[in-house]
Amino acid sequence: KLIVLYGQCLEVIGTEIRTGA
Repeated sequence: KLIVLYGQCLEVIGTEIRTGA
């Protein structure tokens, strides 16, 4: 379960980088 949450965090961070936030 922790691994899934960690993956979601990385996905959010990646999206913010792509949007330039």
